[in-house]
Amino acid sequence: MSSFKCGCHILDLNTFQSMDLGASSSSRVLNSNQLSCFSYVPSKSQRPLEPSSLYCLHHPRNASLALSRRDCALLATIKDTNVTTEKVNGNCSAEIEHSVLTALSPLDGRYWGKVKELAPYMSEYGLIYYRVLVEIKWLLKLSQILEVTEVPGFSDDAQSYLQGIIDGFCISDALEIKRIEKMTNHDVKAVEYFLKQKCRSHPEIAKVLEFFHFACTSEDINNLAHALMLKEAINNVIFPVMDDLIEAICDMSKDNASIPMLSRTHGQTASPTTLGKEMAIFAVRLGIQRHRISEVKIMGKFAGAVGNYNAHIAAYPNINWPQIAEEFVTSLGVSFNHYVTQIETHDYMSKVFNAFNRFNNIVIDFDSDIWRYISLGYFKQTTRAGEIGSSTMPHKVNPIDFENSEGNLGVASGSLSYLSEKLPKSRLQRDLTDSTVLRNMGVGLGHSLLAYRSTLQGISKLQVNEARISEELNQSWEVLAEAIQTVMRRYSVPEPYEKLKELTRGRTVTKDRIREFIKGLELPEEPKIILSNLTPHSYVGAAVKLARMVDTAVRATRKNTNVSTVRVKMVSGNSSSESELVNLMALSPLDGRYWGKVKDLAPYMSEYGLIYFRVLVEIKWLLWLSQIPEVTEVPTFSENARSYLQEMIDGFSYNDALEIKKIEKVTNHDVKAVEYFLKQRFQSHPEVAKVLEFFHFACTSEDINNLAHALMLKEAVNSVIYPVMDDLVEAVCNMAKDNAHISMLSRTHGQPASPTTLGKEMANFAVRLSRERHEISRVEIMGKFAGAVGNYNAHLVAYPDINWPQIAEEFVTSLGLSFNPYVTQIEPHDYMAELFHAFSQFNNILIDFDRDIWDYISLGYFKQTTKAGEIGSSTMPHKVNPIDFENSEGNLGVAHGSFYHLSMKLPISRWQRDLTDSTVLRNMGLGLGHSLLAYKSTLQGISKLQVNEGCISEDLNLTWEVLAEPIQTVMRRYGVPEPYEKLKELTRGRAVTKESIVDFMQGLELPNEAKSNLLKLTPHSYVGAAVELARMVDIAVKVV
Repeated sequence: MSSFKCGCHILDLNTFQSMDLGASSSSRVLNSNQLSCFSYVPSKSQRPLEPSSLYCLHHPRNASLALSRRDCALLATIKDTNVTTEKVNGNCSAEIEHSVLTALSPLDGRYWGKVKELAPYMSEYGLIYYRVLVEIKWLLKLSQILEVTEVPGFSDDAQSYLQGIIDGFCISDALEIKRIEKMTNHDVKAVEYFLKQKCRSHPEIAKVLEFFHFACTSEDINNLAHALMLKEAINNVIFPVMDDLIEAICDMSKDNASIPMLSRTHGQTASPTTLGKEMAIFAVRLGIQRHRISEVKIMGKFAGAVGNYNAHIAAYPNINWPQIAEEFVTSLGVSFNHYVTQIETHDYMSKVFNAFNRFNNIVIDFDSDIWRYISLGYFKQTTRAGEIGSSTMPHKVNPIDFENSEGNLGVASGSLSYLSEKLPKSRLQRDLTDSTVLRNMGVGLGHSLLAYRSTLQGISKLQVNEARISEELNQSWEVLAEAIQTVMRRYSVPEPYEKLKELTRGRTVTKDRIREFIKGLELPEEPKIILSNLTPHSYVGAAVKLARMVDTAVRATRKNTNVSTVRVKMVSGNSSSESELVNLMALSPLDGRYWGKVKDLAPYMSEYGLIYFRVLVEIKWLLWLSQIPEVTEVPTFSENARSYLQEMIDGFSYNDALEIKKIEKVTNHDVKAVEYFLKQRFQSHPEVAKVLEFFHFACTSEDINNLAHALMLKEAVNSVIYPVMDDLVEAVCNMAKDNAHISMLSRTHGQPASPTTLGKEMANFAVRLSRERHEISRVEIMGKFAGAVGNYNAHLVAYPDINWPQIAEEFVTSLGLSFNPYVTQIEPHDYMAELFHAFSQFNNILIDFDRDIWDYISLGYFKQTTKAGEIGSSTMPHKVNPIDFENSEGNLGVAHGSFYHLSMKLPISRWQRDLTDSTVLRNMGLGLGHSLLAYKSTLQGISKLQVNEGCISEDLNLTWEVLAEPIQTVMRRYGVPEPYEKLKELTRGRAVTKESIVDFMQGLELPNEAKSNLLKLTPHSYVGAAVELARMVDIAVKVV
């Protein structure tokens, strides 16, 4: 049992199974300041000091680190010791000092002034500072635990002394630690030695110096330091600039809410919008993704060398160390991760950086649109006296701020994408490849920060050219064709689309021609008056209202409506011989070699699936119109008519799809082919035949397509992907429970480390995979149904008194989708980026699993069963290759490439839309297909595994040196001098046997009970809490 000297509640280890594994139980934060997870509410003490106050850099008490790297470099006269000598004039040399002029990164050179606020957090200095902070906070935590009698509760003087090291930490302290590191060749150990030197003069602290870094691995310190660096940098530097950017775009929306503007879809003139409404779309999109970043839990671990508290329990068997670790981590304002190896798994980092990439992608879209609007003359740019626009063309004022922003966001994307892809992967219990990668976190954040500021600067220079915008509208009367043909459809004027096509396609359309056409229509007087008064300036639907409501929209919360509602049955007309031919001739292996393993996706993610869901949406929309009282032209259908329409959905066949493809060859338009197919099919039904023109009523093709794609994704994931994912998680859980008791050597840096159990290592993966499976299910699958440019222009002209935004929301949500009210012609696909990133995250963890199993097979820890006649190797009969795990890893790599492109491409669209997303969306099935194939390969591989306990046990019997950790930890507890150094002398580079370890323990001056407990230890029994953690994996997965 463990308790605290401050009288906190006691929690027994047996109650660990009821802990919340997904969130921290405390919101307490660093130094009692406001370090709450990703909410930007900085206190005065957290605000960086003015550069003028940094002459002698230090941390003020209870303050976040403030640092001007440039000032410190000058004032402390820090020079690079790696001096390059170059010959000048043949006989003298010049010293090249490392400065802003010689920096290899532009962030540290040309752009330093715009990103220097990140330096206190994302630099080597910041890393050292947070290491010092964590080490001291851990010693203070130990002093609060009653059972750790060797570290008594510190006096106020001792606590102030330790806190003073944190608050007063300065450049000279960091340089001293770097000096020690040159001798130790170990950065974290250098911090420990520095603190021992620093505290040796304090009589109270000097007695417990060996409890600095007590039972810790370096990664316990590093992972918390990195978490705090990231959290503080985002809260204090990034979020404020993000919020300024969103606010600036909201202001653009409200200021320009009433300025009508020509839309462009496919680069062609389309139904008008307002400039403010187009800005509102970006503000809302950015606000959503800003919130997504803030939702990511910054996580930490503090579970020792391999994540099992081995040394902790050896030194103090009766303390609930998992509880202690959780309380310590959460006291720093970081969420606690129970299931880890030597390292925190970095899954949260992947989520953070993917979320940044989604936000950045939207900013790129904004930059690109503003660039185009400037090109069209919609904006002018103010200039300063003496400012150069173009070096050769004096009239030009180039949009360099938006161009710089887009370029920097591209650089940031490369950096953040690599971090996201790499960091969740680590060999076995850990390798060191993440160490240098983590030092590059500031590069992605720095280029992002630079981009946001460039965009803000560009916005500040913009002036709206209303005359130019108005002039284009005056020349685009053809955009009223949509409104006219929609009203004609309402009042059953025959062939409305075809007549307007004849009037406008390829012709010069003037105000007079439009008015003359309207005058000749057989319409009631009221709608004819409405159409006659319509102009390109007034035909903006709900755009003005939407733009003025942008502040409310940015603040709005969103609800998940991802409920499966549609099941698909595909009717096939292929013969087996045709199928075999397709398999042989397919360009994609999914449609060839692997067809049998992925064919369950075909009803959803194929051309057939797309056509089917288009048909479904068109019919559902007609049924929906029949339920709107104001749409009197479509009366409520009889039961017979409803059944007839529903039967088209339920009985949709392969031949129906072929018929639509046949029509498409004539129309050269895939969605129009669906409309014509439905009109042909329902001509014979007397009731439906009267309202044929209400198929596709007031719709743009993208209204149909975006809902079809959303339903394809939703049903494919729910019906095909999730069941296999769940089987995979269950299989890994079973591996954890079945092997919970099998002791196994850990490996960190590829070297023998404190033992774990095979089951605990499997439990780590089960919990990680389950967590990401849940994250995928949380993504809202979204849809829009707002017409040609997202403003309900045609709807409101045809039926001015109907609340079309409400109708659209009700229709979209009736399909089980979330509704996106702020759109252009297209739903912006941000949710798709989020979904595919979530899949990539799950897949990344599975790659880590595949590689670890591959390595365990290589070590002989697993054997693989074979089937009669099966070939392991073409030339070596003895081999049984781990091909299932290799195939899985390969397919996950292919899936990642597909998902990455989809995530990066789809949220970007020129103005109100371009068609580049159309062919890309047709590739969604590739990422899902290769993922599904990988999951099934891993499951097949797991089914063949047999544990080789003899080999695992033999490894443990040969590595008695792993007991050096518990021995030196117990020595620290009882004040034996230089415990680490004595064990290092005993074990480093020497053959360590049971006898040499026992002899060493016998010679220790320890209490009899402590010595007896150590003498009972073996590499097999020294597994900490691993057995319990593995057996509790089902509970952990359910909590996730």
